[in-house]
Amino acid sequence: MLEKISRRDFLRVTVETAAVTTATGMLSSCGITARVQDKEKIKAGVLQKDSTYSKYDNLVITSYEILSRETNKSEMTDKVCFQVIAENELFSYEATYDIVYILQEKSWTMGSFECIENQFVPLVFPTEEDAQKEVEQENRRCISLGQTDGDGWKDFVYSFQCIDQTYPSLALVSQVDVALKFVPSTDTVWKASIKNSDVVGYQFNMAGDWYYKDEEHDIHINVGESPVMMFNDTPTLTVNSYKIWFRRQEWYMTEVEEKHYESNTPVELSGAIGSPYSVWYSVDRNAFDELIWGFELDGENCRIEYDFRQKDFALNYEGNYYKTLVRE
Repeated sequence: MLEKISRRDFLRVTVETAAVTTATGMLSSCGITARVQDKEKIKAGVLQKDSTYSKYDNLVITSYEILSRETNKSEMTDKVCFQVIAENELFSYEATYDIVYILQEKSWTMGSFECIENQFVPLVFPTEEDAQKEVEQENRRCISLGQTDGDGWKDFVYSFQCIDQTYPSLALVSQVDVALKFVPSTDTVWKASIKNSDVVGYQFNMAGDWYYKDEEHDIHINVGESPVMMFNDTPTLTVNSYKIWFRRQEWYMTEVEEKHYESNTPVELSGAIGSPYSVWYSVDRNAFDELIWGFELDGENCRIEYDFRQKDFALNYEGNYYKTLVRE
């Protein structure tokens, strides 16, 4: 059975209900019962606080989201963990922020802002050609040794065997390591630098035909290409063919001496122990001045000498003559 109420009581209940409803609406409008800062407003605040987005060209935000949120009614705070990912053609930028909003005078203002984690991620990667540009020089030949170190993500190391024509007929061989580091910038993200450079060997450039001729001499020696040699290797010289003719009469000789030697069989002059073809002087690692190879002709000593300082290539037979040859 319904209880019958008077018009006065009805009006009183109506007014009280309206008051409660109005109070509840004021709480909502104050943001205590609703999270008034949506994703778009949070993103706008991040763009104002983090200068990274304006520092690099064409850095565009591709995604953003609220990872967590805690609204405290009694303290009138709204704590948000917010993540942003942006990228351009070279790299992406990923950042996570802790942001605290404070309710002041019926509006939310940013109380604190902290980037708790960020990283740049490369979207393009270097090539061996990028590293080689760092070592290329005039009068230098480079042979790739491939990638030799690095994590393969933000750090690459490529090595090269570089042959520098230090002297007209002598090249120094170095191993050069080039490091490529990921460093975000507006134009490129990979910075190349020489990590290490050590001279490890040498190579002769004496290939060709060498001549000397006058009334008493006719000398022709053909020298082959020399391989790259490390410092612990014995200097080698390949004589592909030779023709040596001379005549002489020293003060102690009663007759004119005439000699003729000729061969088309390649001979490698090296420092092998027990061989008649021996290197009489080793290469000085710090001063490539002169190299001398010795061999025998008809049981007699003969020397081929090269003076890097004078750019001379000579034949010395029994120490009795020394003729400078000319390469043609």
